[in-house]
Amino acid sequence: MIYVTRLDNSGMFINVEMIQSLRATPDTVITFTSNEKMMVKEPVDEISKRILEYQRSIHTDGFHLSSVIKEKDQRGLRLGRATREEKAG
Repeated sequence: MIYVTRLDNSGMFINVEMIQSLRATPDTVITFTSNEKMMVKEPVDEISKRILEYQRSIHTDGFHLSSVIKEKDQRGLRLGRATREEKAG
């Protein structure tokens, strides 16, 4: 699953296995195998990159959750519990 941002700024995870096509109109339109469509803020290139990263992660034996946590931490998103130093401020 990948995370996308709808045009109303709400975010959601979508199942990449259910994506039929991506199209720039100029907004990105995701068409699912059910023929439902969703418009998102991310450009087609970004969605394609996320799909590729997701597929690599599930097909790679060496994939570890710690690599996802590290990547999110580098983006400024904190996951997990705060350390004593972080709690102390």
